[in-house]
Amino acid sequence: MKIVTIDASAAAAWLFPGQATHAADMFLMTDEPRRFIAPSIFPWEIGNQIAHRARRSGTSAAEMLADLRMFEIEIAIAPAAVTVIESVETALSRGLSLFDNAYLQLCLDQDAALASRDADLLAAAAALGVLAHDLRDEASLP
Repeated sequence: MKIVTIDASAAAAWLFPGQATHAADMFLMTDEPRRFIAPSIFPWEIGNQIAHRARRSGTSAAEMLADLRMFEIEIAIAPAAVTVIESVETALSRGLSLFDNAYLQLCLDQDAALASRDADLLAAAAALGVLAHDLRDEASLP
């Protein structure tokens, strides 16, 4: 079974109609068995987006959370605070935020692919030889 690290931009494409892309929809349609994982920051990132949308649009947070649960994304155990602080230099060397670096590091630690719409994260993954699924549509590419 293929392991795929899902970032918040990928989940947003599946949860929020305004963020949807054809590429993200096609990624979900494959018959290939996959296990979705995410670092411990994922619930904070996607949860914040859900809260923002519920507040702004009146959309039910409960419905969005139920939709999110359908993807059965396994959340990795949070690293020790010292590990997070020590990853600052790695994030800088990769040209990533600390948050994006957490997704990429999980890919490396778990020998997982990456699914994202984040251009910088996708580029860093490619540079390190991580299989990356680009969920952006062609029109959004640079």
